[in-house]
Amino acid sequence: MRTTMLVQAAVPPMSLPDAAQAVCAQAPNRVLTKYKTVLTGNLTQNTLNTLHRHYGDFDCAFHFPNPTAEAGAFYLLSTATGPSPCTFQATARVLWFNTGPPAHAVPPDETYTETCSSLR
Repeated sequence: MRTTMLVQAAVPPMSLPDAAQAVCAQAPNRVLTKYKTVLTGNLTQNTLNTLHRHYGDFDCAFHFPNPTAEAGAFYLLSTATGPSPCTFQATARVLWFNTGPPAHAVPPDETYTETCSSLR
């Protein structure tokens, strides 16, 4: 009698707070690579408090300027558990102020999936 078994290495679990921290740490490089836009994370505590008051909970926030006008945007990231083990849903929300987005490519509102291995 013969049998075949597929053996896979177990993926160590990752807590939601650790995943959120990793998603936030990777966001500037992800946005730069995908959208050629630089995010800065130098928001004041007052700005963060105002964003939380108006837009609810999120894990981290960044700012990026609109190079064609006196405007800019905030990039808010939230992380939740994903649909399968050791996956996480990252949701980005872009909030423009003073004017709408410029004509060139900018980060859109989006939801994407990260895995434990991609966040380590």
